[in-house]
Amino acid sequence: MASSLVTRAERRADEVRHAIREALADGATNVALHAAIRSLQGEAAKLRGRRPADGALTDAELAASLASLAARLHAHKPGRPAGCPRVPAPEHLLAAFDAVYAQSGEPA
Repeated sequence: MASSLVTRAERRADEVRHAIREALADGATNVALHAAIRSLQGEAAKLRGRRPADGALTDAELAASLASLAARLHAHKPGRPAGCPRVPAPEHLLAAFDAVYAQSGEPA
């Protein structure tokens, strides 16, 4: 069962990554962000359902991480891919997404 659980989680992650990349390719950054947030909420709900105690602690950790990120967002300077103009084109959005995703240690 554990392997099927992992396989399904990996499939969902691939689907979300693909949806985000499609949105960024269309220049719809808000759609990409909402897809990532919905994915996080869905995965957290699944964790709470399977392991309620761990889910509650994970919720607290995620809440702290997101609140901290929000508090620093006003001063955030995004990394600009080489050759990126002031108003990024879809290829620059995809390059930025891929760079940060690769830094997270997740497989591409």
